[in-house]
Amino acid sequence: MRLSVWPGLNLLLWASISVGTAEGDLTEVSALTGSFQNERGAPPPGMASGLRVDPAAPFHPRYGDRFQLLLGASDRAALTIWQSEKGFDWRRYLEVLASNGFNYVRQDVTAWIGLGGMRDHAAQFSRPRWAFARTGPGTASDGGPRFDLTRLDEGYFTERLVPFLAEAERLGIIVELTLFEDCSRRRVFEDSLYAEPNNVNQLGLQPGDDPHAHPALRNARLLAIQEGYAARVTAATARCSNVIYEIANETGGAQWIEHFVDFIHRRRPGALVSAGEMSTSYDPARGRCDLIAKHRGSGRAYRTVEDVARHRESLVAFRRAGKPVLHNEFFLFANRSTDDPDFVRWMFWADFTGCGHANFYDFTWWRGTGKTASEGARSQPPPAAVLNAGCWLRRFVEEGQVRFWAMAPQDELLGRSEDSQSMAFVLGRPGEAYVVYVLAGGRMRLDLRTESGVWSARWFDPREGKFGLAFNVQSGRKEAFKAPDEKDWTLLLQKTKAEPK
Repeated sequence: MRLSVWPGLNLLLWASISVGTAEGDLTEVSALTGSFQNERGAPPPGMASGLRVDPAAPFHPRYGDRFQLLLGASDRAALTIWQSEKGFDWRRYLEVLASNGFNYVRQDVTAWIGLGGMRDHAAQFSRPRWAFARTGPGTASDGGPRFDLTRLDEGYFTERLVPFLAEAERLGIIVELTLFEDCSRRRVFEDSLYAEPNNVNQLGLQPGDDPHAHPALRNARLLAIQEGYAARVTAATARCSNVIYEIANETGGAQWIEHFVDFIHRRRPGALVSAGEMSTSYDPARGRCDLIAKHRGSGRAYRTVEDVARHRESLVAFRRAGKPVLHNEFFLFANRSTDDPDFVRWMFWADFTGCGHANFYDFTWWRGTGKTASEGARSQPPPAAVLNAGCWLRRFVEEGQVRFWAMAPQDELLGRSEDSQSMAFVLGRPGEAYVVYVLAGGRMRLDLRTESGVWSARWFDPREGKFGLAFNVQSGRKEAFKAPDEKDWTLLLQKTKAEPK
């Protein structure tokens, strides 16, 4: 047994995992494009009741016998970093998240880009590893041997990917595995595995080419590499009940993405596949993907409460697809985003009340402060405000016994008082419960004219994770409410059960 903790946090014990083949074992990609036998044997009993989308409540996946609200604060590079001189440890990473109520991480299966960054920040990436073998001849841009993309590093799958998923599964964490990464921009491409100086495969790609656009489907050598890699990922993870396969991060032609959605569905029937709506011509609402990966869409900044409201509006619009919506990436500091950690809480509640799911992309796991890539700072967990944002939202759902999977956004019930500048969102189920999240305090009105009887109401402080005292509300009218102060608050209204006569 091994114990690894962040100071000040109560964490759990876990068993160290000894797995698989020796480091450096290789598998030819050509062997994977046909039928591949999973080395871990048949799927475990009851796997059919694992992660799935229930048509009766399609916006929240079921895992086992429970509907899931997915909340994450993850670093996409965890499988590449693994352990570092700056203190990152993959087990501790999962343990910290699980102990704070998070049940969702988004991870790149392998690092397709950023070779130069790993060279320049060697202390953060002191044990990098890839799904592909580094055979040479010649040297890649990070100083290591060039990659042979037709040969897979078996040790990567058995010593990193599978143990990571097994530990996440033990902790009840859903893992969204991102298969491919955008490298269409010239500078990014030159630092990617696809660039000719970094591999030995002569793929015929030049800087500025997009290896995930429609022409990739006509490049037999390239497509064989991509399919072989995807086949090995699905084979290695076939016994894992906690996996969502994301085709790509912010890239891909519509035909190319749909090709790989179908490819994974054929390789692993019943698997859940997500695909995104940003920087691609693919429409995840109409496509054959099972889940929608939502980013900022139109390119709006992530800075203000108005940005939060715009994001939620676009998230709710995806309900027409009848699929779960994963807001699987937003962050602080980068790409015109705010540096206010309260923004994470606002976004979590906006996603929750919009029937969506949220994953904060937290750079502190490998950058330390999260603000720059400076090697001066050690790895650390997200700020307390970020951890609490997820922990307290989870507490609200569980202590309030909120049946979120049976509810829907109902902002049309909301009216704002003339003297208030408050902005609020409503999630509700008529005759049962309403959740009202108010971003900036103030007064608001809730239209309860279609309801009857007496309702119980409680204010919840999302910054401290505490419910206030309950008070009664008479329905059948528009009821006015005033938040306890000018900060963000959540109001929970639940129908009072009739007293027995």
